[in-house]
Amino acid sequence: MAMHHHAPSHEATAKAKCTQKAQDCALATKKSCCMQAQNDQVAYASLQGATTLPTAEVKFFAGTWKELLAKAEKDKKPFWVDVYTTWCGPCKIMAKNTFTDETVATASSKSFLAYKIDAEQSDGIKVASDYNVKAYPTILFFGADGKLLGREEGLQDPD
Repeated sequence: MAMHHHAPSHEATAKAKCTQKAQDCALATKKSCCMQAQNDQVAYASLQGATTLPTAEVKFFAGTWKELLAKAEKDKKPFWVDVYTTWCGPCKIMAKNTFTDETVATASSKSFLAYKIDAEQSDGIKVASDYNVKAYPTILFFGADGKLLGREEGLQDPD
């Protein structure tokens, strides 16, 4: 996996939120973040018009952290967790490219449960703290018993 480190900037660690409304850019304290939001909206609009949809994508478990742990144990399945934030650019790239890669999706669904958690919301705050997540995105790998096996920090391409 290609390693690109992306530690949150000081500005980001202060949990500054960027505005999502393009017309508010003039008032935004984080101009670059605001421009990113505009770019994301343009990219999203162009994706909506695209006729080719990804043939496969990672299916993320849609329950709480507790429910995930219970399911992993019950199904005797290891799991991986995408620890992300809403403002993290590389996280968005992974969501768009890596998690929609057919090989990644197939390998993931065959052998693992997959889970996404926002490091700045509810359970995610505790998970990020408990597992000492310092950069986004961080992928945490767990055994079926819920024990941490390893981690990959930063942008991961499909390979």
